[in-house]
Amino acid sequence: MKTGTSAFFASAALALAAALCSCSNARFDSGGKPSQAVGEMALLGPVSHQFYIDGKNNEDYSDSLSVISEDLLTDLTVQLGMPVMERFIMNEEQTDEAVDFMLYLDSNSSQAVGETPIPPVLDDLLESEGYRYGLLMYSRGMTRDRSNYVNSVVKHAVFGVVLSVVIAVATLGMVVPIYTFGSAQYTSSVYVALLDAVSNRVVFYSYADPQERNPLDERHMRSQLTEVLSDWLKQ
Repeated sequence: MKTGTSAFFASAALALAAALCSCSNARFDSGGKPSQAVGEMALLGPVSHQFYIDGKNNEDYSDSLSVISEDLLTDLTVQLGMPVMERFIMNEEQTDEAVDFMLYLDSNSSQAVGETPIPPVLDDLLESEGYRYGLLMYSRGMTRDRSNYVNSVVKHAVFGVVLSVVIAVATLGMVVPIYTFGSAQYTSSVYVALLDAVSNRVVFYSYADPQERNPLDERHMRSQLTEVLSDWLKQ
């Protein structure tokens, strides 16, 4: 009984470690300085995909929340001192290519990021508008209805107590874990890439994995975006 239980938890720990490793991704920095992009940088997007979970636990994409998020990220980009000269609202093809590209960067090593050509449609956009650099930003977030959040927290709390009791019984009281599962009311992730239309490569790439932050709150997003851009801005 004890051996089987120990084996179960060992397997679970290994599975968790493997899952964490498989989610790893890499930042990339070619060593360029912000001053080099002054007068030559355009803001591509930003593109934001915001989802809303209502009181009945239905999750849907929200156009209105996505637009609010995009405008907020635009304002914060300027406030944080990124030398953007102009903002381009991309068409559907450009947006789809941009999102696919950011997801590709997120799933690859820093070496692969530095060697990957930028999408032709984005390269063409920058060159046609006379810009060498394009700051590409992608954000994904979730906002949970207040009543749904409260109900979810209660359900997870009950589940945690039941699981603790089951494990305590299974281990004859030798293990009495305290589980406090919870559901986030908000989540936010941000990905940023600086594209160079001359070299056709990524100059800088950084990200903030999903965090429990309100994607529509200026204070929360300022902190998260500062985290993403800090390595480049401090140069």
